[in-house]
Amino acid sequence: MAGFLTGGGLFYAIALLSRNGMGGGDVKLMAVLGLGAGWPYVIVVVLLSFVLGAVTDLVLLALKLTTRKSPLAFAPFLSLAFLLSTFWGAKIWQWYFSFL
Repeated sequence: MAGFLTGGGLFYAIALLSRNGMGGGDVKLMAVLGLGAGWPYVIVVVLLSFVLGAVTDLVLLALKLTTRKSPLAFAPFLSLAFLLSTFWGAKIWQWYFSFL
């Protein structure tokens, strides 16, 4: 339940603050993925999804396939991050927090 509230609440706040930068579907998807991932792996899903999305967007921008104003669907990155977290979430969690 903590993963559901964390994932859904965080993305709901982002959707409100970004003024239509993130859709309601992403909020609902993250809430369900947070429920599936649970606490603390919902944090891994969030971090991985943002990193995957940013790297993909940077590559597309560098190749001049998109512009800075082009929309980028976020659900595929959420889904991939959840999948990676399902298999390697504990190792990613330990690796990430070993730097702190």
